[in-house]
Amino acid sequence: MTKPGVISRKSAIGSLHPETDMSPLLDSNAVQQALIRLNQGAFLPWQVDNNCLQNQWTFADFQQAFAFMTDMAKVAEQMNHHPHWTNVYRQVQVMLSTHDAGGLTELDFALAHAMQSWVEKHL
Repeated sequence: MTKPGVISRKSAIGSLHPETDMSPLLDSNAVQQALIRLNQGAFLPWQVDNNCLQNQWTFADFQQAFAFMTDMAKVAEQMNHHPHWTNVYRQVQVMLSTHDAGGLTELDFALAHAMQSWVEKHL
């Protein structure tokens, strides 16, 4: 059972089973449409660069940055989709891509939505 506010891989993208299925690669039109939806209301918009969905935030302090990463690590683990990210003091930079698919998939946008929701609630 999924905890409230946590996106499971299945609920994020439908009926994928991480052991047998892979989220399909999105074409450029689908990426642009998903990016528009993701950025609606975002005070720091996500960008696509080199087949990666990217954003970075500056939190109040290291503790808040680490809380973000801890909460998102739980979401990523449930989705079986793990971000490439860096943290330096109160800054977190995120780069999302589905390496097995060779680019962006619905998984990347589902995880980005979860991150965006956390940021909007806490910053």
